[in-house]
Amino acid sequence: MNMVRRIPPWVGAMLFAALFFFARLGADWLFRWAIAGAPMPPLWSVLLTIGFGTAISTTVVYFLLRALHAQDRALDELNHELRNSLQVLAYIIPSCDPAMADQARSALERMTRTVSRVSEQLGYEPLPDHPRRKGPQVGSR
Repeated sequence: MNMVRRIPPWVGAMLFAALFFFARLGADWLFRWAIAGAPMPPLWSVLLTIGFGTAISTTVVYFLLRALHAQDRALDELNHELRNSLQVLAYIIPSCDPAMADQARSALERMTRTVSRVSEQLGYEPLPDHPRRKGPQVGSR
């Protein structure tokens, strides 16, 4: 599935069209050849109907791939913005009073776990180590 997300939608649609057309052509030939005595339609009508079916299904695949790419771009942006927000919150916590710092730390850890879990479910890399570990620890002033 990751390969599908990396290629442009038009390339994916063209690959699908080629595979679909030749699979339909092969299946049509196999079934018509296997049925002995059945009248064979002209080749142009077989190619025309398979071509129309391929064009319609390729159009659907193209729009689905475009939607998938748009969704990926939106999720990338959301992931980026959430990571930046979490990092800012992690650096602000040490300047809070100790009672608020504990509540803020637990809220931040819950948000970080949730973002990490959702990111992993969507196929993104997990969040790196919490930025708080690189800077001053909460409660140390």
